[in-house]
Amino acid sequence: MSKTFIVIPTYWGRPTGQAPQPGDALFDHPTPVDGESTLPRLLQSLQQQEGAEFAVLIITAAVTAAVEATAAQRVAELIAPYREAYPIAQFDAAELVFLRECVPALTVAPAPVTLRSYPTIRNLQLIVPHILGAEKVIALDDDEVVAPDYVQRAVDVLDQEQQGERVCGAAGFYLDAAGEILLPESPHTWG
Repeated sequence: MSKTFIVIPTYWGRPTGQAPQPGDALFDHPTPVDGESTLPRLLQSLQQQEGAEFAVLIITAAVTAAVEATAAQRVAELIAPYREAYPIAQFDAAELVFLRECVPALTVAPAPVTLRSYPTIRNLQLIVPHILGAEKVIALDDDEVVAPDYVQRAVDVLDQEQQGERVCGAAGFYLDAAGEILLPESPHTWG
């Protein structure tokens, strides 16, 4: 299996029209379990990658345990068409149970290993690929689309040295519709 992992968290909510409930995890725009996901667009763009080999790991998070199984099933259906294009797997609530049983042996406190908050999901984006033997991790959100050379460019950056030190991580820019990285400044609202 490839030593470069693209890790994509995907966030799922209650069915369309069902109001959030006390205790639900707070994600800014979870996809309703009966709604249309942006994930296939990203997976399609990954299918067009040239150069570097990679594996894809989808981390499936749900706002509540009540929709975890449905969300996992939806993601399994969404990723199935891409299995021939590249190695792809899903990490969801069922795998989390197994991982939490292993966590004490890994000397990691269980608190940062959940699927209910952005920080803990970001932790999982590093922990799970590390356990799977990743040498390089590229994190993408499920609503992105990447250029055909994106993975190769990311791998190239991670293969560099800066001031005699190996580059172990890098962050990229988001471009707006005009290709700009900075948002336009709005006029001051005070007198």
